[in-house]
Amino acid sequence: MKYLRKKMAILLSLLLSSVTVACAYNGTNNSSAFSSIENSSTEVFSNEDASSEKLSSKDSSFTTESSSKDSTTQDSSLGSSTTAESSSKDSTTQDSSLDSSSTAESSDSSADDNIPMEPTREYEFIKPLNDLTSSKTLVKTKYKTEGTVVVDAIVTDYGADPTGVKDSTSAIQSAINSVNALGGGSVFLPIGKYLVSETIVLPSYVSLVGDWNKPDMDNTDARFDYGTVILAMPQTLGSAKPQDKPLFHLGEGSGMVSMTFYYVEQNAENVKDYGYTIYANAPSTVTLRNLTFLNSTYGIGVSLNGIQNELVNLENIYGTFLCNAIRHNATTDVGFYDNINVSPKYWQNASVEYKCDKSSVLNSFISQHLTAMILGDLDDQLISNVTIDGGKIGIKFTTGIRAEAGFWGLVHRANITCEIGVYADYLNAVSGVVFTDSNVGIVENNSPVGSIKMSNSAYEKRGSGRTIQESGNLPASKITAPLSLAFSSSQRLFVANTLTAGGAVDNSAKLQSIVNLAGKDGGVIVIPNGIYRLNTSVVIPQNVELRSSQAVFSRSAGNQTNANGVVFISYVSGATFILKENAGVAGVRIWHAKNDFLTAYNSLRSGAYTNDISIRADGAGAYAYNNESVGAYVGYDFSDCDNHILKSNYGLSYVNFIKAGGSNGIIVQCLANPNFMVRSNLYTYFDPSQANVAHWERIRYSGETNEDFAILYDGIGRTFTKMVRLENAENQLAFNVFSYGHAGLFDMVNSTVTLINTSLDFIPNEKFVYELSGGSCDIIGSLRVYGTSIKVNSGRLTAYGRIAFGEVKEKAYDSSVSLLDEIEYVSANAKKLTLFNCDSATDSFNVTLNFWESRYIFEGRGSWRWKTTTLEGKFNAIDISAFKNGYLHFYVYCNDISQMGDVGQIEITSSGTCDVNEYNWNVIPYITQTGWNEVWLDLFSAGTTGGFADLSQINYMRIYILNSAATFYIDGIEVLTD
Repeated sequence: MKYLRKKMAILLSLLLSSVTVACAYNGTNNSSAFSSIENSSTEVFSNEDASSEKLSSKDSSFTTESSSKDSTTQDSSLGSSTTAESSSKDSTTQDSSLDSSSTAESSDSSADDNIPMEPTREYEFIKPLNDLTSSKTLVKTKYKTEGTVVVDAIVTDYGADPTGVKDSTSAIQSAINSVNALGGGSVFLPIGKYLVSETIVLPSYVSLVGDWNKPDMDNTDARFDYGTVILAMPQTLGSAKPQDKPLFHLGEGSGMVSMTFYYVEQNAENVKDYGYTIYANAPSTVTLRNLTFLNSTYGIGVSLNGIQNELVNLENIYGTFLCNAIRHNATTDVGFYDNINVSPKYWQNASVEYKCDKSSVLNSFISQHLTAMILGDLDDQLISNVTIDGGKIGIKFTTGIRAEAGFWGLVHRANITCEIGVYADYLNAVSGVVFTDSNVGIVENNSPVGSIKMSNSAYEKRGSGRTIQESGNLPASKITAPLSLAFSSSQRLFVANTLTAGGAVDNSAKLQSIVNLAGKDGGVIVIPNGIYRLNTSVVIPQNVELRSSQAVFSRSAGNQTNANGVVFISYVSGATFILKENAGVAGVRIWHAKNDFLTAYNSLRSGAYTNDISIRADGAGAYAYNNESVGAYVGYDFSDCDNHILKSNYGLSYVNFIKAGGSNGIIVQCLANPNFMVRSNLYTYFDPSQANVAHWERIRYSGETNEDFAILYDGIGRTFTKMVRLENAENQLAFNVFSYGHAGLFDMVNSTVTLINTSLDFIPNEKFVYELSGGSCDIIGSLRVYGTSIKVNSGRLTAYGRIAFGEVKEKAYDSSVSLLDEIEYVSANAKKLTLFNCDSATDSFNVTLNFWESRYIFEGRGSWRWKTTTLEGKFNAIDISAFKNGYLHFYVYCNDISQMGDVGQIEITSSGTCDVNEYNWNVIPYITQTGWNEVWLDLFSAGTTGGFADLSQINYMRIYILNSAATFYIDGIEVLTD
């Protein structure tokens, strides 16, 4: 392969008429394709093991037999013998496969051998026009893919065998290691079959990319081509856990894209206990996209060994899994799943050489052993478009490595056909999960805390936990299928080989010169890994994409070498990159060195800040994906930009992370969080004469309780920053969007918008997650922590399937019916016990109410006023033990929310005093606005002080708020349960 590509490169340099390197290879079905592997154990594993969900040894029909029998059975179905050929024959086969003159034989299709010969594959490996010696290569894939495929290494150049005859494990690892030595990038596996027998490790900033043909579940053509196929022949687990022996082990910022996995010796009648096909035990940013698993015992595992993770993205996953498709624990900052498909049909209806011919046996096994998705302690998980068929349990919510943390998140469009569609043994205590537009069959909720809420969804309720049906119908969703976003299709490649890395030299003119060269007829400019300084804006012309060679998003992280990947240190006033029509930026990190957190804080307070932007769009069809933006006042300004696409962009901005307008725009899988600034040491590359390096260093070492972080988080984020500003946007779609520590999530002006699976964590109590001023907005699936959900200044807004931390049942909302955003927890037939009606106390007062507030006076006669900052009452014992799984419910009036203190507690006890036998709740999340607030407190998730309260002897209640200048009234104190 190396010789062929070198020869073609020389020819190209002489002719100067083409930049295409053709690499043709002919894959053949060699009789020695698969050799037997040792069976590590005849003992099958136990399904009762919570850490591994392994197969049951009690099922004798699925015990592991000898490897020779397995190998013979499987190899027979593949039309190949079980004897291994000599290395010399492997070498000969490999060489002939690289001979571009070889052709596929058509005679090898007799009745005795129904496996067709592999057709000749031809690739165009496109070298940079301005540097034919560069390792950067643009690959024109056979099958449609999202985005441009630019790679740093091709595995066949390192000895990988695309026929599946020779073990390619070491060759693939060598290619990966070579890219890792470059500081990250992508490794390409051309169409073919690659035998892998041991764990392959993908280090940080390295991705493995193939050529993927979406599986056809109803395929009847024996010649169906999966594209790049990994032939797995690992050892079985023996006594190990599935996460201990994965086929691929991923590091932080790595990814796998566009390939199919097939276990050669897997057999439906003799299921092998293989480990996870892909396992990630990394703290951040792992991406898996466009993957097919034909017969994995365990598919994808994340953080089962104790490391917390963030930003785990799974997209377009298809497969037959025998025990578990996805098991995921310990996400502390949002994961995104979109288009997850699990069914026995992928193996049953596979192309003939991969097909399972024991469908009834496979169906029986899966129906007894498969729990498709096991989701543990995941924070704010956003999931869309899930189809699961044939298993025992579709989605299981359970605990993870963080004790008692539990799952909370949103699921949109889940269609599950299993014995039990959704099973919960543990959810987040003061939140839970919302399903929208779903059909899941049986929902068995046995979680002692949290809730499952079903909105416009079909299900059958079981279990002792709380499952809630929301009334009202969702508007027609604009996502009728998983999105397939097409970006640049240019086949002209340039490499920015004249840039100077290190962060000290301005590269603006050099980069603009290369960009202009590509702009004459369109093209892709790939940036070598490094840190580059920019002093002035760079304009990306029409039909030009500026990018790194990384196939997935990778963030800056303090525990990594930040020089890995492509980083631009911007000293630009205005927009760092300006996109013209159909231009894009992908896979780069942009840091605005002048805008440290203290400079930004003072500028925002004075109103004198500059309009520094990472990427601005000045033409229709502009796009940005897999980028990081930190320290801009506006990260991505796509105002008045028709057909814009913003996908998988992350970071921190001070005013808006995204501004957008125009028609038919898409924002998907984007996230903003102040921790992007805190967790990097890139400031060491900043110019001290242009940037206040000391300020960057201070925030780098700030913890979340540090005063500096409080300035960034409260002083800036929760005071000034609204993540997305939409103005004059028509038919705008946004889904799977999240922000943390901001003053608002979507600020919409004169726009028509659909929002699906959107969430804001730690918004201030007095701020609004969604604000609409003209136009219309449909919200489907929303999760908020604190704050107030909706403000409608004008226009129409509807909201369905909402959940809030501590307020699990916000009603379906339509502003054209009422501007009042009602919260309701219990059914009309709820049991209720009044503790105090607040009408007969000495300090009982009526308060002046407007029309919208009148519902809050529980009996319409009076309420208690708090004399100072504390309401305290001792009374005869009341038995509320029948309401132990219910709520403490009351109304609180605050005359000025801005004067409310920031520390307080609500307490009930059975001791007649505070801090003894006490249940308690923090008061701050529940009093969120000036005027009346309705408060619901889960009795089963209360904190305790001085031992548990005896619910049969409740005789004391106290509410206090420290440092408060506001006046409060309370009314209608009661307990309720469904």
